[in-house]
Amino acid sequence: MPLAHLSVSNASMGPLTRRSPHHGVCSAFASALLLVALAFFILPGVAHAQGSDTTRVSRNSVATDSLAPADAQETLPDTVAVDTTGARRPDRDGPFRPLPFVTVSPGRTIIDTLSARLSASSVSEIVGRTEGAFFYDVGPEGWPHGVSLLGLPPRATSFWLEERRFHDPVSGRPRYDLTPLALLEPLRVGTDLAGDPIAVYADGQSYGGVEPLTQIRYRRDSNGFSRVDVLHTQKREFSLFGPPGILDIEFGYGGATASGEYTPGTEFDKYRGFLGRVRYRTGEWAVGINNFAIRHRVAAHGGIPPAQGVFQSVYLRTLGQPRYETAFRQTVRNDLTARVRGPMIPGLPSAQASLTWSSDTFDFTTGYGETGAASDTSWVVKTNALHGALTQPLQIGPHRLSIIGRTRIQSRARGTTLSSGGRRAELHASIRDSVRAAGINWILEAGAHGTETQPFYPSASVRAETRPFGTNLFAGARLTGQRYAWMETSGFEGFVEPIDDPVSSQTIVLEAGLQRSLGPFDIGIRGYAHEQRNPVDLYATTNDMTPAAARSDTVEVLSADTPFRQAGLVVDLGWRTQARRGFYARVTGTAHEFLNANASVLHARVSRTLPSLHARGAIGARFLLFQDLIFDARIGGRMWSEMSSRLFHTPTGRLAVPPLNAPEPSLLSRPINSPLIGPDGVLDVNIDIDLYGATLFFTFENVLGGTEADFGSILIPTYPLPDQQFRFGVYWAIFD
Repeated sequence: MPLAHLSVSNASMGPLTRRSPHHGVCSAFASALLLVALAFFILPGVAHAQGSDTTRVSRNSVATDSLAPADAQETLPDTVAVDTTGARRPDRDGPFRPLPFVTVSPGRTIIDTLSARLSASSVSEIVGRTEGAFFYDVGPEGWPHGVSLLGLPPRATSFWLEERRFHDPVSGRPRYDLTPLALLEPLRVGTDLAGDPIAVYADGQSYGGVEPLTQIRYRRDSNGFSRVDVLHTQKREFSLFGPPGILDIEFGYGGATASGEYTPGTEFDKYRGFLGRVRYRTGEWAVGINNFAIRHRVAAHGGIPPAQGVFQSVYLRTLGQPRYETAFRQTVRNDLTARVRGPMIPGLPSAQASLTWSSDTFDFTTGYGETGAASDTSWVVKTNALHGALTQPLQIGPHRLSIIGRTRIQSRARGTTLSSGGRRAELHASIRDSVRAAGINWILEAGAHGTETQPFYPSASVRAETRPFGTNLFAGARLTGQRYAWMETSGFEGFVEPIDDPVSSQTIVLEAGLQRSLGPFDIGIRGYAHEQRNPVDLYATTNDMTPAAARSDTVEVLSADTPFRQAGLVVDLGWRTQARRGFYARVTGTAHEFLNANASVLHARVSRTLPSLHARGAIGARFLLFQDLIFDARIGGRMWSEMSSRLFHTPTGRLAVPPLNAPEPSLLSRPINSPLIGPDGVLDVNIDIDLYGATLFFTFENVLGGTEADFGSILIPTYPLPDQQFRFGVYWAIFD
């Protein structure tokens, strides 16, 4: 029997008493420590290394993995400090330096390792590891998980794929689920170029070597999921019209499928992705064209209804039967991009411009026919959009400036889903400055933005960084707006009630913190506070006594009359986190507080969508064997305090705010009208093995799930996390 199908043996709904989740987590951590200690003493020739070896692992896995440095693109500096991604090193393409493309990715790298080499299963999982982030894990592979950054709602985060905003054109949801990790440079998070509160940036992987390279990433799990991604790169010296140049040709393919824990209902029916890219670069000009085509089809069931009125029954796989088990969402998308960089304006540094034409077809089949409520209905929406981008760097004395423009024109949606709405357009212009003055690195930004619902709204940000006495100090503030998704103003017939009167939203974010290394210890502290004026979100329209699995069928877009005020503190502690050999540990904890939760019912509802405390940690050991094999074993976990969380809106994949009171207690000792889930946590075991350019991943997720210690965990009602799921993966870089 696969590990993921183990469940509580008492399927007759007998004694469902549950031990405290903290008891289970503590027991597991104790067992994990014992296992790691045994491995440490059993493996020969490695025990002596723990005490004194302080050799550090490179923060850029590209360098240590024998991949040549990336030079086909460069990141415009966000500060005057050294770029810690390590991606901008001397060119190796030939005797001359070909002009690289530029990427504008403000902010900091989330994880400095090449994305393909991580054991993470999705872009959203990596984003969920950002300091201060809370990961709304729906459970199944390929599903649209959500992320809250710094306590902001998931809709506040923009997702940029190279120079275009990569969101669903109707729902506005970031399409993390369409973006394969195998094709990406390390992800970054920072201020948004289009005036939203915060943004995640993903740039296509760029390889600077001369020899051909094929990268393969394969993953499989115990619930029938399998995925393979392949990226092949060729480079040739090629002279066109006289000057020497480099011709880059890339081809990528990705395919995935999964049966899921419940079939039908949770299957990841199909993913197919194709990437083709051609770039030609000389010493003064660079031109490129690429096409990214995707088909993504995934089940869209409506949750697991509790059996016999007992909420805990959703954890019992033998009893669970998804609502609307034949429902599915499908996206067929194609993005065709042309880019050029060169001295477009005489006397100024090389500018870069790009134009992207994208088509998107969204298909949702309700699956209602099986319940007798209505016949199965398919909703299809087709949209086309044109994305434009322009970046012009400047150097004026000590100031390193970037003038940035972004625009999008989207055609009228064709289909039966939207109640109204015609062509939509938006324009964003900003200027960024990076300068060092009085021993402080300053990053300044000002922008002007306009959309069809908000003709004008400004954005501005300032950030200061300095390093006195070996301590990194930073502080920043930003003022942003928030654009509306199409369905938020036009509706999604039968599923989303649009806002009556779109209002301009503003968000003010304040941040400050420090980072310090003390011998083998690393300490990071980050405080944040923000105020959202006229905040807009999706709210469940059902009443308090609606069954748990049916509360998010219909949602409405509402705006609060008074601001949301929130604050939080993030503490990151590490011990020998970058040591090449020996034990290490790291824990990141976040305390979050909604400061005016009693201002209205909407305030109270939103205040419960996040836990007041949540943490992520790991303890492990690295071993260097035979000088070529790096063995990394760790026990990791995440914990959260009580909350209402957010409801998963099946038709759109968005997360909605639940009712204030709802009958879904997560512990039998709670009153039947308690709206809270948690406190709870999950424990994972990970093993990574690096050998001659290849990386093997072994992951045992939620190891206590389905046991007497913890019979189940849930983050999104009513979508339980998979129990005892085993994952295997391999990344392999093949030269020539």
